[in-house]
Amino acid sequence: MNLDKNNDEEILIVEDSPTQAELLKFLLEKNDYRVWVAYNGREALEMITKKGKPTLVISDIIMPEMDGYELCRCIKKDEKLKDIPVILLTSLSDSRDVLKGLECGADNFITKSYDEKYILSRVQYLLANRQIREREKMEMGIKMFFGGQEYYITAARQQILDLLISTYETALQKNIELQKVQDELRKLNEELEKKVESRTASLRAEMDVRKRAEEELRSVSLYTRNLIEASLDPLVTISPEGKITDVNKAIELVTGISRVQLIGSDFSVYFTEHEKAREVYQHVFEKGFVKDYPLAIKHVSGSITDVLYNATVYKDAAGNVVGIFAAVRDITERKKAEETLRESEERNRLLIDFSPYGIIIHSEGKIIFINSQAMNILGATSAQEIVGKPILDIVHPDYHDIVKERILMEEEGKIAPLIEQKFIRIDGSPVDVEIVAIPVNFRGKIYKYGVFHDITERKKADEIRIEKERLEYASKAKSEFLASMSHELRTPLNSILGFSQLLIDGMTGGELNDKHKHFIENIHNSGNFLLTLINDILDLSKIEAGKIELNIEKIPLQNTIEETLTLIKEKAMKHRINIKKEFEPGLDLIDADKQRLKQILFNLLSNAVKFSKEEGGTVTITTRKVDDNVQISVSDTGIGIKPENMEKLFQKFEQLEKGISQKYGGTGLGLAISKQLVEQHRGKIWAQSKYGEGSTFTFTLPIEIKQG
Repeated sequence: MNLDKNNDEEILIVEDSPTQAELLKFLLEKNDYRVWVAYNGREALEMITKKGKPTLVISDIIMPEMDGYELCRCIKKDEKLKDIPVILLTSLSDSRDVLKGLECGADNFITKSYDEKYILSRVQYLLANRQIREREKMEMGIKMFFGGQEYYITAARQQILDLLISTYETALQKNIELQKVQDELRKLNEELEKKVESRTASLRAEMDVRKRAEEELRSVSLYTRNLIEASLDPLVTISPEGKITDVNKAIELVTGISRVQLIGSDFSVYFTEHEKAREVYQHVFEKGFVKDYPLAIKHVSGSITDVLYNATVYKDAAGNVVGIFAAVRDITERKKAEETLRESEERNRLLIDFSPYGIIIHSEGKIIFINSQAMNILGATSAQEIVGKPILDIVHPDYHDIVKERILMEEEGKIAPLIEQKFIRIDGSPVDVEIVAIPVNFRGKIYKYGVFHDITERKKADEIRIEKERLEYASKAKSEFLASMSHELRTPLNSILGFSQLLIDGMTGGELNDKHKHFIENIHNSGNFLLTLINDILDLSKIEAGKIELNIEKIPLQNTIEETLTLIKEKAMKHRINIKKEFEPGLDLIDADKQRLKQILFNLLSNAVKFSKEEGGTVTITTRKVDDNVQISVSDTGIGIKPENMEKLFQKFEQLEKGISQKYGGTGLGLAISKQLVEQHRGKIWAQSKYGEGSTFTFTLPIEIKQG
């Protein structure tokens, strides 16, 4: 959005509805227009008189005191105001609205309710075409009759064109909206027709079902003799030949077969075990009855209903057995409940048995249950090794008194809180555990649940952590001591180096023979090496003790590198090393401690020169920008590093190989110090190498270090 485009445009809204006025004001201000609001035409003219000409007027038509047409007419008649574009808000329900708009000189119509994008496009169009209207001063005077009324229209051609375009756009918009409404109405009609058809079919189906039910009910009502339809249990009468003579409705439901089909059929075929059903039927004839005999009835759908079969013989008036009256009770739900209970018990057993925590249950001082995890912790191969033992047999003697106190708490119904204690394994070895004891009252008897886990590894980890903290403290104390001993260590060395240098330079007033000079040079060289070693150790100790504070400032990167190269140039020439520089343009100032950055660069460059090949080589220093960091690389064509030695880099006092350290020398601290200093700058350092071909050491530093 171009703010410069809109923030000088002032738009006057004339709207008697405060809600509509505020909505339109919000829309325009959101798009960076300055907005005035008046609530009728008269108030709008007064506002223009006081505040000056607006860039554009958007006015409702129907308002009290002075409507939108009259306001537009007043503006267009005023020589000072007539170039202000006027947009009228209307419903455009009458074609005469267009003529009235032309008559009063309106520039555009916008219909209510309006779309946000549409009104913004109209405003932008009128504002963009102001220059065209200002150049076109010619007006047209036309007298015309429409609808029995005379209209006299005076308007510029551009104004008439704008109004006609807005009217045409409005008509198109209304036509699109009408088409959408027609499409939606067509879809609704189609859906309604489908719903009517569906509902009609559903009603027909319901009527069919109801009709069949009524017919069945009337049929059943004719056979009420000897049947107890009120019974929820399936009832049946069976002839001495084993044929069904009568049934109740429940039998139809449990078999899925109609009463008509059931009567006259063999009763045993509806049970899953035909022979077993016939045996119990014969038993009833012989004994006179049977009670709660388990059978199962098969439904035509294939589902099985478990039942208890109860039957007795019934006789005629002469006392002769004429059949069997049988009732079956559906026990499906009961069996499901029993199965659910068994599953629940099994699930609970598995949850306990496979719990990641050891669980022991004891009562009256004896262990009555132990899960798998508890056996693992105690080193038992089977529950029989533990179950039945006194609870104190698995408790370390040092904890017997504590456990006795906790058992008393559990007897009182209290949870014994989480503590650490020791158990005794099967092999007699102790094991550290963390345990909580929970009492459970079951049928008036207290059962104690001990839930525990092995904390041996955790205790080892704690011991390691404590030892690590102790060593870190000792290391820090050592570092602080060495840092504080800086002066005491350097002072005698400075004397040794100073006086030996005087002897070498012949400043003592006496002549030295070659042997004396050789000895003194050895003293001086050894002193220099020792001073370098002490400086490195002290620097590292200060870093570890947190006594080095970086002096962060804006420094010129390229100049700092050039200054460091000056320090190494003579050594590079002796080793026949060619130094190349590849600096990315534009990398100038960075935030860093200049002295420490030079120390990092010197360490890396010294190593690159030191570990060069005898015939010489090339050292390349490269800088480039990576995101918000500067990346600096020092590459050499020297002896390289073996892959197995890469992990030793940046470690304190770590020489890669004994032969290399004897040949090339060094303290093994330069890279460790460089790593610490890079990380203090919030950077990273790493290395790449190919043995026999050379190495590249790279580090990054933030270009700008944000404080805090």
